[in-house]
Amino acid sequence: MSLQQVWRAISSQNSYFLRARLDGHRGPINCFAIIGDAELLASGGDDECVNIWDLQTLKRSETLTNPGGHWGQITCLIWINLTNNLPGNGLLCLGTGRGRFAVYRRRKRSQFVEVCDTQIFNHGNSVEALAFDATHHRLVATSHNGSFKMFRLDKDGVLSTALWTVEHTEAIPRSVHFLNRGEDIVIYSLESGEMSYWDSQTSTAKYSKSIKNAIGNACVDEAGKNVVIDNIGAGFDVYPIGRSTATHFFEVPTARQHIKGVVFCEKGMSIVGGSDHGKIYLFNLKASETRFGQVMTHGSTSSLIQAVACASSDERHLIISGSSDNKSDICVWEKPTKRVQERRMYQDQRRGELILILILVIANTFTCKYWFPMVKTEVANLPLRFKIVFGNLGTPTHDTIRSRYQRTLNEIEYAEKLDDALLERLDDRMWRKFLKMGPELVEKDREFPDNKDESQTGVDRQLAIEGQVYES
Repeated sequence: MSLQQVWRAISSQNSYFLRARLDGHRGPINCFAIIGDAELLASGGDDECVNIWDLQTLKRSETLTNPGGHWGQITCLIWINLTNNLPGNGLLCLGTGRGRFAVYRRRKRSQFVEVCDTQIFNHGNSVEALAFDATHHRLVATSHNGSFKMFRLDKDGVLSTALWTVEHTEAIPRSVHFLNRGEDIVIYSLESGEMSYWDSQTSTAKYSKSIKNAIGNACVDEAGKNVVIDNIGAGFDVYPIGRSTATHFFEVPTARQHIKGVVFCEKGMSIVGGSDHGKIYLFNLKASETRFGQVMTHGSTSSLIQAVACASSDERHLIISGSSDNKSDICVWEKPTKRVQERRMYQDQRRGELILILILVIANTFTCKYWFPMVKTEVANLPLRFKIVFGNLGTPTHDTIRSRYQRTLNEIEYAEKLDDALLERLDDRMWRKFLKMGPELVEKDREFPDNKDESQTGVDRQLAIEGQVYES
């Protein structure tokens, strides 16, 4: 066992730990997409390629590139899960810095085949964000110059011509999301603080709201009820959908006015975001205080963390962070789920009980010669009925099992014929309390004669004979 594994074992299981660092990009990392049930990770950056990572083996399994060099930097990634996370039932979609959109179908666990690569915006107009509506199989894409378009994307990854287009809004549409089962879309504009709501069928603007702070990044939770926004200057804010008043403010130390990645994690129970000084901040939305719950160090104090992603499975929670250095790397942070923690706690408890039993057995083995004679003497002084219950503690004889069993039955039958008054001869108050005998026997015990009747004498004589047989 390595020192790192020992540290994980003794450290708190309710915190994220660094599982691995993945190296493979030759420039800043811009975006992530979690594939399947936290099985694979897709990462895109300024080096104009998409790396596919196996989150079980923590190794790169494939690299997707454009042979003609038409992509430019990878600006956004989304994973579209079609049915049951099965291979062949998912699409990986990517937007590029040169206005192109590409779709790859997952054939096997980590094998992807290109099914679409088309120009959706002008060559110098990069794709800013993508969102998919699973109800109506539609995809919306926004561009750097303020345009956004709606397409139909079928299950085979074939992209239709644009259903409608909105040209040149006043701000850069940094983030886009479907709401109300695909009936509406919301666009969060970079730096302007504007949140605009549109009808997804007709492209009609419904209304817009503005917040006091600028918008760097935005992420809507799975339930579509809340949005977390990077306010660029001071940290992260959480807003109910459709409102301009924040319910949570999370402060993060900031020295430079840069966009930071932020997402919901652990099924909407927490948020995690990057920083301009190489750290990852985790906040619990259910906590009474707004202070960060955990701080994870990704890189140096000059590292900019602009790409963050999260995923949860039955066994673990994952946080993925990517830096924007010239030689960037990816950090994979992991924490077991509550169910796994409870199972491990139960296993540790059972393991501790077995160790305790083993220690007691070993201790008894080496010390029995000291305490066993005393126990034997005390048990020998008990009436016959108790000797039968506890068994003979002497050295075993060579009698057959059948004869010993028959003798035990005879002893029980004989003991049942004894008068219950023999129990009053028990002088040990501890046994009296153990058997929950009434206090009135204490007075009767003083009046009980010391001499034994014939039946008791016969029983003691039989026990003496058996004791001699056992000792021989």
